[in-house]
Amino acid sequence: MKPKKFVIEPYKNALYLFCPCSKAEAEAWLTKKKIKEHVDLDDYDTQDAVTFYTSAGNFIFMHKYDDTPHGISILVHELCHATFNVLVHAGVKEEAGHEEATAYLLDNMVEKCIKHLRGQITKRAQGGSSTEEQTSPGA
Repeated sequence: MKPKKFVIEPYKNALYLFCPCSKAEAEAWLTKKKIKEHVDLDDYDTQDAVTFYTSAGNFIFMHKYDDTPHGISILVHELCHATFNVLVHAGVKEEAGHEEATAYLLDNMVEKCIKHLRGQITKRAQGGSSTEEQTSPGA
């Protein structure tokens, strides 16, 4: 399994989106890539998705995505975590009335991820593969 990688500019950061992805697939990929820092998949059994940050970037693991209000809300929830991770590690401090960095970054990531996930849905509907080969850490 290879994730979809999004480069987060101007922060020189990355977002890796795994969807669809089971807990076993996530654990196997992380073990193969020897990524252990800040990794906690314990809640992935009972949650729709999890997000964590390492020196390699943000990782979002989602069991599935459906293009419904609920599916979009799960994605946006996880992207909020990723947005704050990126900004904290970039040294950006948010204050009331000055949230534009957060808003623009979240907006950008939501747009890219939904476009990618809708493309996967279209491929599946047409009988194609839903897994894209992408560059990943340690590849």
